[in-house]
Amino acid sequence: MNGTRLARYALNAIAALVAIYMLAPLVVTVLVSFSSSSVFNLPPPQWSLRWYAELARKEGLWPALTLSIYVALLSTAIALVLGTLTAIAVEHGRFRGREAALAFMVSPLMMPGQP
Repeated sequence: MNGTRLARYALNAIAALVAIYMLAPLVVTVLVSFSSSSVFNLPPPQWSLRWYAELARKEGLWPALTLSIYVALLSTAIALVLGTLTAIAVEHGRFRGREAALAFMVSPLMMPGQP
């Protein structure tokens, strides 16, 4: 095994450990959500759907959820149309400020170089 392959395996192992570390709180939260206890207990004294039943009975949940989905769909549609039109204009159009507009749109993807 050469050094490049070993480095790739080490990098993949570190990336997997970081992913596990980042997702662990989410796993714990999901496990605790199935507990019948009103306090944080792991392992839960009894498995239950109590908190999901409470959530379904929450007043104002469904209108808020419906509004959130509506806003998400609308903003996705607007972003899709504007993004597609902008990509076509930048790729095929020749206009003043084209390079500046392209640099502005790509700037969030830029990473500073290492010294």
